[in-house]
Amino acid sequence: MGCVRKAKGVLQAAERQRYGQLLRRLKVSAQPGPCPSHPPELVRRSVQAAAAGAGSLQLGESEGHRLRLRVAYDGSRYHGWARVKGGSPLTIAGVLDRAFSLLLRRQVFLCGASRTDAGVHALGQAAHVDVAADRPENWQELWQRKLNEQLPDDIRVRNLEDAPADFHARFSASGKTYVYRLHYGENPTNPLERLHRFSMPLSWVRDFQLSELHDAAALFRGQKNFLYFTSPGKLERKRSTVRNIHDIRVVEEAPGQCRVEVDLDGAVYRMVRNMVGCMVWVARGRISSDCVEELLSGSFSQVNPVPRSVCSEGIDAMPPKKAKGVIKPKAKAKGKAKAKAKKVDKVGAAKLDWPSLGFNYVKTKSHIRFVYKDGKWSKGKLYTDPFMPVHMLANVFHYGQALFEGFKGFHTKEGDVCLFADKLSLGRMNHGCRRFMMPEVPVEIWDEAVQIVVKDNAKYVPPYGSGGALYVRPFIFGSGPKLGLGPSEEYTFVVFANPVGSYYKAAEGMQGVEALVTDHYDRAAPLGCGDCKAAGNYAADLESMYEAKKKGFPISLYLDAKERRYVEEFNTSNFVGITKDGKYITPDAARSVLNSNTNKVLTQLAADMGITVERRRIDFAAEVDTFTEVGAVGTAVVVTPIKSLTRGDQVWNFGQPEVLKKLHDKVRAIQQGEEEDPHGWMTKVRMD
Repeated sequence: MGCVRKAKGVLQAAERQRYGQLLRRLKVSAQPGPCPSHPPELVRRSVQAAAAGAGSLQLGESEGHRLRLRVAYDGSRYHGWARVKGGSPLTIAGVLDRAFSLLLRRQVFLCGASRTDAGVHALGQAAHVDVAADRPENWQELWQRKLNEQLPDDIRVRNLEDAPADFHARFSASGKTYVYRLHYGENPTNPLERLHRFSMPLSWVRDFQLSELHDAAALFRGQKNFLYFTSPGKLERKRSTVRNIHDIRVVEEAPGQCRVEVDLDGAVYRMVRNMVGCMVWVARGRISSDCVEELLSGSFSQVNPVPRSVCSEGIDAMPPKKAKGVIKPKAKAKGKAKAKAKKVDKVGAAKLDWPSLGFNYVKTKSHIRFVYKDGKWSKGKLYTDPFMPVHMLANVFHYGQALFEGFKGFHTKEGDVCLFADKLSLGRMNHGCRRFMMPEVPVEIWDEAVQIVVKDNAKYVPPYGSGGALYVRPFIFGSGPKLGLGPSEEYTFVVFANPVGSYYKAAEGMQGVEALVTDHYDRAAPLGCGDCKAAGNYAADLESMYEAKKKGFPISLYLDAKERRYVEEFNTSNFVGITKDGKYITPDAARSVLNSNTNKVLTQLAADMGITVERRRIDFAAEVDTFTEVGAVGTAVVVTPIKSLTRGDQVWNFGQPEVLKKLHDKVRAIQQGEEEDPHGWMTKVRMD
């Protein structure tokens, strides 16, 4: 007890000393002339709150008012927010204290939402200040104008308003967002951005990988121990250094430029700048992810092992929730750690409800891009931001040079990840490239792209037995500007991956769907580009599809554009009919029908099973009654049974699929690695 009383006495003495210093400053700093009534008790409590740093202070109606303000500033020449003894070096709070004191003719102290470090900028840091009850009628406009007239050009009060008596800038804050902007391109950064964006030296750019920065960011998410991410000897080393990162994002702003956004409740001294420095070191291969994880456990064996801040200039801030800050690192690196090979995410590690997946967009980790220009392809580059900067006159927007493909990857019974029939997609894409006067995609680039993307997005591969797949979509488009009609001079080839389930939920379990035969729309012209997987073909189907769905039909069937007589295909897939005598009938590969990869696989498997396969024209009216089973087949829908076809007032119903179910089960067994792949359709992804 004696030790406790002694410690308490020391603290009280220190508080009295600080309180006395502040009172003396108050007396010296008070401006002459008339001033509003300010109760001594309120002055004493306000000074005590400032002396304590951010103590809780509540006011009654009769005592005065608590004001809430938003402050924007360029912190380049300031030593952070917090006031310092003697007024030197210059701080944001010190300058604001003086401006408010001159305005109110009395010494006041602001309380900020966050203690920011030297060089930090803000777009709207929250603060509060207590003032006397007497105020002019138009005090908000008047005070804000006068404050900004007194403040230097790099500090502005953006908003001034009454706050509840129990509002506290620090303790009422819902969160803080720190933003760090980086330039990692080979071209120099814009000189106007030099104080708000760190430009990496060229030697750093050569080994910097944005995808690795994204991976490194994920390591900091959640509750971690930041013992090794604060500066030595600071008070934080004696207090808890455990902090919670709600979210951390790497957002690509433009080629060669990105920003790191960190959402948190609070940080230890220099924590975020050291985090970003560490992330950049990981992205350059200087330290491993395993090393970072060990650092965040708080039990690293080395002394000061974290690479310190990466730069001495360049930061900006985003608008705040309640309080905002931005971290400005300084170039300095300490400690060494051996770089390790990138660790591949575990298959299915993404926390998704796999059985509930539909055919919808899911934000995944990355995609890859290649650019064709001046007769050659660039090297592929991974991107984590799903947005792409594209010229407003890009050929794709005006003259429609765009093709896409689709195939699936599966987690097999043996634990491998394999792609199904991806080379068939390559062949079909290059057929479309020739038709659209676009450069063909070399098989080497195709293989590199799909292997890298699937491997980098391994955690989004639905695990074996979940019923899902990783849908891989390659696409190519004219990305160069083109005002007059003609082929583009530049093309971009992209591959991304997305976890999917059933396209038609109603058809799960081979239950089947109802289809409408459309007579008022054409999918493609007889000599057009219907045999290419062109984006425009699907745009032409949207109105027809929407009208069919309004009538209760999830899928519709097109007849030929010339005579409205012969079956062509469904709006999402090829048509297959099983006749009463067990034949597999499908339309021939005309220029108006897409040559389905799944249909190719099914016809081969049907032939293997001894089923007669016929590719020919199908006269709808004459032959529809001969089918006992009808199916829609394609990469997305796989094999979807059709329960009925409706054309006008006529309805044709079909029985339970038997042949189609056998073929469906055979394909699925091969895809899942449960049966032998007799025709080499499966391509294994190299995950090491």
